[in-house]
Amino acid sequence: MATAGTIAPPPPPSVVFTDAAAAKVGELIAEEDNPNLKLRVFISGGGCSGFQYGFTFDIRNPNAQTTCGCGSSFTV
Repeated sequence: MATAGTIAPPPPPSVVFTDAAAAKVGELIAEEDNPNLKLRVFISGGGCSGFQYGFTFDIRNPNAQTTCGCGSSFTV
């Protein structure tokens, strides 16, 4: 907790994407032979074991300002 006159440290990163992960994603995109693919990271519903995280490749713009209304997309 910061006190008067001090600055609180920044929170830890929510997602850590290592150089090795970036290289692997690059290899997978090259295998698909489509440089327009984007990596989409998602969270599936919880349950007893908690959230499940996954990824897929997508051509759509992940920074789109509109959503499809299905609850899977959101604005950042």
